[in-house]
Amino acid sequence: GVIAQRVARYVTLQVDGFRPEDQYFHVAPGSPHRVRLHNLGSHPGISGEARALNSPVAHRFKAA
Repeated sequence: GVIAQRVARYVTLQVDGFRPEDQYFHVAPGSPHRVRLHNLGSHPGISGEARALNSPVAHRFKAA
């Protein structure tokens, strides 16, 4: 799930080889927000970027 230390508003996800089912959602501190990913092909792993409208930086992620 998506976790934030501060309120994250209008979060968007760009995930290589996947389409997130949810976009432009809010995340409260300490309250994970789960997003289902739809595989667009045979992609070996999950990696991408999360952005919140109220944050000046994007956060890269890679699932183990």
